[in-house]
Amino acid sequence: MLTCLGVLAPNAGARFKPTQTACKLDRIALKTAEEAYFALNNAYANMDQLIAARMLRHASRYHTVTVNGEDYTVTPKRRTGC
Repeated sequence: MLTCLGVLAPNAGARFKPTQTACKLDRIALKTAEEAYFALNNAYANMDQLIAARMLRHASRYHTVTVNGEDYTVTPKRRTGC
């Protein structure tokens, strides 16, 4: 028991930020979906196209995707904490 407390004690002050973690994972998922879509279609896609192509299950809660010709941008939505 004392050993467990000794291991956990240094981390006791660390704060877990679930929103930041969710934002980071969401951004990674969107970038991965975009690259997979591009590999198959030689073009990037908006959110609806990514969902229709089954690259994503649902629209992102935290980000928007904008296609700019031959590139794309993943932008945090307002008031999401990202």
